[in-house]
Amino acid sequence: MILGRSGYVAAAIGALLIAVFLLSRPLPAAAEHAAVQRCYPPIRLGFSLIPACNGPGAQQRSWVSPSAARGGIIYVSEWGANEVELFSASPGYQQLGVLTGFTSPQGITVDRKGNLYVANTNGSDVLIYARGATSPSRTLMDPGEGPADVAVAPDGTVYVANETNASGSGGSISIYPPGATTPSRTLTNSQFYFVIGVCLDRSLNLYVSFNSSASGGGEVFQLSRSGRQWSASDTGIRVTWGGMPAVDDAGYVVEPDQGSPYVSGAVNVYAPGPVKLYAFAGPGQPLAVALREGERRAYVSRPDLGVAQVWTYPGPTVRLLASLPAIGGGGTSTIAVDPSDDE
Repeated sequence: MILGRSGYVAAAIGALLIAVFLLSRPLPAAAEHAAVQRCYPPIRLGFSLIPACNGPGAQQRSWVSPSAARGGIIYVSEWGANEVELFSASPGYQQLGVLTGFTSPQGITVDRKGNLYVANTNGSDVLIYARGATSPSRTLMDPGEGPADVAVAPDGTVYVANETNASGSGGSISIYPPGATTPSRTLTNSQFYFVIGVCLDRSLNLYVSFNSSASGGGEVFQLSRSGRQWSASDTGIRVTWGGMPAVDDAGYVVEPDQGSPYVSGAVNVYAPGPVKLYAFAGPGQPLAVALREGERRAYVSRPDLGVAQVWTYPGPTVRLLASLPAIGGGGTSTIAVDPSDDE
């Protein structure tokens, strides 16, 4: 178990925002996996009209264009529509397919082999799709948890961010060794009130974005491993409400701030430590950011606008290149890009 740092003085406004956000949606029911549908809330703000419990999408069959076998792919998940949409990563951003049948999909990522991982929140599992496939090749079981985001190491180790568990006692990270379908261990921390996102840097340090049980606001911890022992260090990054982060090749943490109903957020770029260098994709409520191989583009999900955005990167001067609409009408949730894209 990871030892958390000492809590600091609670920020009443942040705590109140979390309480209102979580209490406005049904709490998850403690039940056996797949026996009772869970009601984990979406990690997005400003979507009170989207039900926390929405069954598997069945409005259309999954399809993937043969052209998805080549070139880069942008993946966009839609919590409300229970689907993941595929777009070409080349200018024009043609739609390449739709994957359906999820139960509240949120965080998504792509490994170096082009496999897509989908955190299927109210299914309490992570579904893995080979590039171009319309059905999953493997399922990672996450019983009793609400998987919100996922990261994959080069050796195939999978890290799953659980927003909170069935008892509502806080978030955690489930770790799956290469090839395993059940977690070998779970990392917890006293500060992990509501875990939102997870990502890896080039040194395989784990970055966890969460809302703190002490402050109520968004924070980012770095988790480092030595043998079988994990330790947590506070990056000092503070936001109003956290998002799904990324770490670029320079070691800069790119953390979306979803803001609040009263404070607009943006995607913030931090030098190692708490120093914010610049921000983009605001004002608004950006949820997730993905960086492309070579880092000439940043991909941002904007649930508040119902689009996924393509930006130049890095900054400090960045430019919006395109906005991709949510085809399923369920509002964008999160975003990923195939790292083999080398445009």
